[in-house]
Amino acid sequence: MVRRSVYPEYDEGIPWFMVGQKFQRIIECPLDEEYFHFWFHPELGHYTWSHARDGRQIVGVGFPAGGDIDVYHKRVETYLHEKHGVRLEPPDDREGCAHNFGPSVINRYVFGKGNVLITGQAAGFFNVLAEGMSCALHSGAIAGESVIDAIHRNRPVQEVYRRHTVSEVNRCTDQWNIFKIIFVNPHEADFKAALRKLGIGKQAAVLKDLAKFLPIYGRFNWGRQILSQSLRRAITGKYSKDRWL
Repeated sequence: MVRRSVYPEYDEGIPWFMVGQKFQRIIECPLDEEYFHFWFHPELGHYTWSHARDGRQIVGVGFPAGGDIDVYHKRVETYLHEKHGVRLEPPDDREGCAHNFGPSVINRYVFGKGNVLITGQAAGFFNVLAEGMSCALHSGAIAGESVIDAIHRNRPVQEVYRRHTVSEVNRCTDQWNIFKIIFVNPHEADFKAALRKLGIGKQAAVLKDLAKFLPIYGRFNWGRQILSQSLRRAITGKYSKDRWL
């Protein structure tokens, strides 16, 4: 709401997704409860996951805004039953909200105007595993420190905040940076290390599934922007501040 009041036109120019999860009592679930499970499957949705919590299994799915969560959820539930032997009771609770993770993908953050500082996912911070709480905590702390620093230095708070928040921009956008993904490990979830533990055949199957999955994001035109920002980071060591609002 704060972002919309500062930049009324912003929400109209970005793609939106719905992310919803349902909580279901477990009848039978061979999935390891110590893991957060994610599926690269274009027919299930743009983001599909499942994990255990407090004796229930969470089944979650992300899809373009306007879709029907019940249709997507049933599709995932059927897939888990057929492919993994998961049997669950009907959902006894649900939660969901609108999401957009495009700003972190292509370095199009929105940090506010004047004395209004925008933090967390409202600013565009979103981790590659669709987790935003750590970003909210970190950027919120940076905002608070920036207010104090601006007062002490008698500087505009936007100037100070945007300088201090570069560390969170780098940490977050690096997770989507193609060169960082290939040559280093920009996230604590080490996909390459996990992939190396598989046999050659399974590695090929995973990469094949990933190749089928990525095109569903093609209509958002993020590819060239990711590449250009990745190149800029490699050459200059930083992302372009000119893309921020």
